[in-house]
Amino acid sequence: MTNETSRFIPSIVLMVLGLFIAVILVLRINDIVQVDMASYDLAPVIGGRFTDDVFTILLIAVPAYVVEFALLTIPVAALMLTLNRLYRARSYTQSIVTTGTKFGAFRIIRRAIVPALFSLSFSQFALGLLPPFILNVPDYPATAVFGAVVRTTEPLIWFIGALLAMGLAIPIYAPTWLLNDSGIVTHLKREELEIRRCPDTEGVGRWYSHYVSGFAVLSYPIATAQKFLLDLPALISIRGGIIDTGYVIESLLWIGGLPIVVMAFVLPLIILSEVLLPRSSGIIQGMARRMGATDVTLAAVEAVRFEDDSEPQQPDYGTSMGH
Repeated sequence: MTNETSRFIPSIVLMVLGLFIAVILVLRINDIVQVDMASYDLAPVIGGRFTDDVFTILLIAVPAYVVEFALLTIPVAALMLTLNRLYRARSYTQSIVTTGTKFGAFRIIRRAIVPALFSLSFSQFALGLLPPFILNVPDYPATAVFGAVVRTTEPLIWFIGALLAMGLAIPIYAPTWLLNDSGIVTHLKREELEIRRCPDTEGVGRWYSHYVSGFAVLSYPIATAQKFLLDLPALISIRGGIIDTGYVIESLLWIGGLPIVVMAFVLPLIILSEVLLPRSSGIIQGMARRMGATDVTLAAVEAVRFEDDSEPQQPDYGTSMGH
């Protein structure tokens, strides 16, 4: 891992931007709620006004994520390592690859995208887990005014649900970051290469994240379509039959802007993961070695052309093992 702290600057800027958007969203919706639903209490367990509830949730979110990250990342990574070893033991073996050290600002930011989409996709599921005395999620259309306010506050409720779902995303994604950054891979055993089978090397963390990430990327467009398109008949009824260009533009802004806001809450964990990587990777690599993983150095693979009438050369897959 590089020691240049400048690579964290774009992530910090994006965090500030996301938090700024969140504050603007809260203040904008607070004006509407105070006029039309002055008695509405978003989080009865917290008490206070609408803005007090939301800002309290925003303030405790990141510290709660940090505690969850610290407690669960290494144990869950060890569990993933063990399950991967058991499930693929017949054909695959685990190794520790010496990886590069560069991980710049672009990759840090890109790493936050999928957990944010995952959290937004599971937002409604997370909201449904909490009883009303903890989080009072409005159900429209109770009245015309109530329904209009709920529809206005929908992006905020969706965002709050995403913050709750982030509690599920952290123990899923953070261990995969650690496994990938530690160079833990699985590859086909030598005897398996005697079969007509392509060589296969894959990071253990990537093996897990592929299952969840594909769902997150696919489900987010479905979730947005459900909110802004499939509910259109009820929305038209609530808005008195008026669906104007302003609403469409605003909806598109929320579809594109909410992931940035949620990413602002993921980025601190990615930065923390980068800072702690030298120590945490040593721990997980030690566990992998105790399970039988060997250290592997990957040599460069060079493509060699040959004439049609010449014998093809046996490719060298470039793995040399040794502690």
